[in-house]
Amino acid sequence: MKLKQKIDSIQSQYEIERVRLEVGYEEEVSWIKIARAELGVLEIKGEQHNPRIIEYHSTTTGKFQKDETPWCSSFVNWVMTQAGIKGTNNARAASWKDWGQKLNKPAYGCIGVIVRANGTGHVTFIVGALNNKSLVGLGGNQANSVKYSEYSIKNFTAFVYPLGYTPNYELPLMDSKFVGKGDSTR
Repeated sequence: MKLKQKIDSIQSQYEIERVRLEVGYEEEVSWIKIARAELGVLEIKGEQHNPRIIEYHSTTTGKFQKDETPWCSSFVNWVMTQAGIKGTNNARAASWKDWGQKLNKPAYGCIGVIVRANGTGHVTFIVGALNNKSLVGLGGNQANSVKYSEYSIKNFTAFVYPLGYTPNYELPLMDSKFVGKGDSTR
């Protein structure tokens, strides 16, 4: 491993530990820990499809077989299933807007829901904020991968949280070098 890769790996781990401490959780929220472990999963260009993304799809009623099929909701469903929490079992991002408990503002680990006027949408786990007041989402199908991305708070239609869990509204400030700018989704 090259020195720069080692340093980046150590800095990345440090960032996760810093976020965990700033948010005030002695242990990471279970579903965010699971989502973080998936960082770097990405689509395969061409006729082959990433088996991990197909596994995400297996938690939704569509059970799609291509990694090019929009998969943000499949990722969130998969993560919640792994955490022992029932998701929506639906591949549509909009299916999350009425799930769990609705929050009036973002909380650490909540699911941020974007529903556009044309009916398309996106879901992502809110894990922080940037100095410019944008939110940081950890999600799937963000620039065709699982990664951190920046979102304007005004884009969100809803913030939801699992029933039976207490939200923590303290969002840690994150370093923008770990966050994609303007990542597109399908």
